[in-house]
Amino acid sequence: MKSIILNIKNLLIFVVTVLTSMTAWADSYVNAKTKYVEVNGSKIAYRMYGSTSGTGTPIFLLMHTRGNMDGWDPTLLDILAKNRQVIAFDNRGVGLSSGNAPESFAEMADDAALIIKALGFNKVDLLGFSIGGAVAQELLIRHNDLIRKAIVAGSSARGGVGVNDLSEKSKSVSTKKEFTDDDILYAFFAQTPSSQKLGRQYLERIKIRKSDLDKPVSMQAVKAQAIARQDWGTQTVSPDKRMSNVKNSILIANGKDDIRMPTINSYNLFQLAPNAQLVLYPDSGHGFLFQYPELCGENFVDFLDQKEF
Repeated sequence: MKSIILNIKNLLIFVVTVLTSMTAWADSYVNAKTKYVEVNGSKIAYRMYGSTSGTGTPIFLLMHTRGNMDGWDPTLLDILAKNRQVIAFDNRGVGLSSGNAPESFAEMADDAALIIKALGFNKVDLLGFSIGGAVAQELLIRHNDLIRKAIVAGSSARGGVGVNDLSEKSKSVSTKKEFTDDDILYAFFAQTPSSQKLGRQYLERIKIRKSDLDKPVSMQAVKAQAIARQDWGTQTVSPDKRMSNVKNSILIANGKDDIRMPTINSYNLFQLAPNAQLVLYPDSGHGFLFQYPELCGENFVDFLDQKEF
């Protein structure tokens, strides 16, 4: 009898734990439904959630190399979603989206502009991470009428310092067939115990979602992104100064030691864009926004909600 009572007690504890966990993530990105929209003959996968009654401008997310919708940190996105709609998507040929992935960030930006319009938005904010930050810049340049503010995270202006001078290990992360947790910990987080610990917590958070999952990025898309990045990172005699003509408010952010898009490029982009702000985070690398999701979320919201200057 005592054994039965203990088993029932343990079962109740388990059920309460599961229900508490489900409640905690009930309105979270963890449970955002995957939907599809037809754009120029391609079926584009997206997830849209958050406040429809808030005053914040909808924010459109642009992902990193090899990333799909499952890689966005739910803790970060849930902070953004409190007062605005948040839209994640797989670009053409990536994850669940059909078609062939483009081989330039300009073409990716053109696709993103069509998706923004197809979803019924006239004006959005952007959060572009890594190569998504390059796509965000192309959107600001090529489709400025669609963009209010932009957050450019862990990225570089075209022709940035060391963008194409990655270590052999870092290059392999971009192009190898399998993209593992260890690859993410190496590429996105500083090689310190504290940063690696927070990196493992990020990996745990993105695995909370158990159903309606995205597909791994295909090798066609991986190669296309590598071609686009190589072109973007090529330094020329005359640096690309297009961002000097962009008047939008831009928040440029990075970790202290970004081995994927060297941190100096965030400062250089800040110097180039006339209405930019710059913030750097300690003991962190390329994936700083996933290492400090609460802090970055609050900083990003403050930027998005502040008046234009």
